[in-house]
Amino acid sequence: MPAHETKEEQAEREVAAFVEHMNNLLAGDADLVEVIPLADPKTLFHQSHNGFLLAKLLNAIKPGTIDTGKLKAKAHKDNISTPGTTDAWDIAANNNAFLEACKKLNGVKIVNIGSDDILNESVDLVLGIVWQLIRYHLLESVNVVSHPELIRLLEKGETIATLLELSSEKILLRWFNYHLKRAGHKRTVSNFASDVSDSENYIVLMKQIAPRRCDHELLDAALKLSAADGDNYLESRATAVLKNAELLNSRKFVTAKDIAHGNARLNLAFTATLFNMNIGIRLPSEEEIAAIFDELDALKAKVAELEAIIAKGELEAKRLQTVGETLEETLHSEREANKQKLAEMKAALDDVTSKFASGASFSTHLEGKLKEAEAKLAAQEEAAGKQADEIRRHRDMLREALARHGSIIGERDALEARLKTLTDAHTLQKRQSVLAAEDLPPSSPSPYQVSQSGFISLGPHDALVNDLLGGYASALARAQDSATAYRNQQDATTLGLMELVQTHLQQIKLDGVDPSAVLQATLSGQPSLEALRKLIIQLMELSKAQAVKITTLDAALTKKSQMVELMTVKVREIAEELNAHKKVADPKKK
Repeated sequence: MPAHETKEEQAEREVAAFVEHMNNLLAGDADLVEVIPLADPKTLFHQSHNGFLLAKLLNAIKPGTIDTGKLKAKAHKDNISTPGTTDAWDIAANNNAFLEACKKLNGVKIVNIGSDDILNESVDLVLGIVWQLIRYHLLESVNVVSHPELIRLLEKGETIATLLELSSEKILLRWFNYHLKRAGHKRTVSNFASDVSDSENYIVLMKQIAPRRCDHELLDAALKLSAADGDNYLESRATAVLKNAELLNSRKFVTAKDIAHGNARLNLAFTATLFNMNIGIRLPSEEEIAAIFDELDALKAKVAELEAIIAKGELEAKRLQTVGETLEETLHSEREANKQKLAEMKAALDDVTSKFASGASFSTHLEGKLKEAEAKLAAQEEAAGKQADEIRRHRDMLREALARHGSIIGERDALEARLKTLTDAHTLQKRQSVLAAEDLPPSSPSPYQVSQSGFISLGPHDALVNDLLGGYASALARAQDSATAYRNQQDATTLGLMELVQTHLQQIKLDGVDPSAVLQATLSGQPSLEALRKLIIQLMELSKAQAVKITTLDAALTKKSQMVELMTVKVREIAEELNAHKKVADPKKK
């Protein structure tokens, strides 16, 4: 790859190229015998300080642009400080006249440069104005007026007006790419810097524009060069390009370094020289022109046929226009009606959405009430459990007492059986004998006595049994009262919630929902908390389904409105097209 060059190095080569071009243009000028040729390119800025050399260059490029006879050729900056001289005024007048004349050249821009800049030998500004003049000179003939054969550059759908609107640089790029395409080359150029720095496009261009004068062996060998041939292979390739340019009388402005480093100004000048010396395009032959006229005649015949068809269809066009206008009016009316319906539906949607939000809040309220009732039920069940535990404890005590009572009754029956046996003996002696045999003392009193009612008395256990029986009866009564109270409270809560649900159903009025039917279908009998929960869930599902239905309807209406608008646009397009055909058929109405 070529080594990077500084801005100063690039400017030095530009100055050298521009000075060479100026020496060629101004050679033989009697007023510049002492100046031209400029042997040292660096003297350009000093020799230009009084504006006379620049004015001569301007007239050489565009004769008659400035009257050099009125300029002071001998005015010099070294005399400015000499008393009594007018050199300062003369130099300023020369430079100002030159800058004003430059404005007459299309494309030359006089910006940020004045007489003092030329007098003080500003390198950048003076070099810039010199480059603009040389570029104007090189590109002056790059246009379709100077070269009618450039109509070959027209692309499909373009006219000559297209080329007239393009700048000279763009035409030059299009000319370059036209030849690359004709050569079957895949690359294109869009600038005069990086796109030409490897010389490949230059080689293809020269082979195309002057195939008989090119050294094909030299150029083919240059194309084969690569990085394997050394770091300067691009400059070696560019050197071959310049050698071949000599055969085309076009070796000007650039050096091999300028090409390899992609100097845009000098590569543009070199390409313009190739264009001016070897355009490589010719005007169509007589046979080609005849073919073009034949094609033109065919097109005219086709136009005439189309005009006839348009004339025949004029009445149909009018009818279609009337139908289109009627359809447009109808569509407009339907669209307005649809907009009204859409507005109503949106209002209904907002109302239902609001009610749905209210219903969701109400459902949340019901769920809170339901949870509160469940909490109370749990508390009451816990209290009932404690009471049940107390009842079970009393039951166990009672069972224990009953067991003891049964044991006492058994002893009583045994004693009664013995007593009956003793009575049947009718003798106390025998009774005593029997008692003696059983080791039962005759004077041992029985702890149990028979009451007058015929029931045996339990003695010291009567009070305990009675207390247990009384406690058990009281516990049963309290449990029954608590259960009854809880059931009544639960029924009251359920009924209250049912009234709230029924009121809400009547308020929101969901489509296709009968509040009484919903209540009856959900409860299916006696109201309960579980039935109420199912009802709330069903109401939420119904509300959600209603919201989805409304959203779907809104989307359908929006789509229909869009279709109406699209049909309106299409009808207008048809009407405009019919009007256009009508104008073509009747030129007087244009």
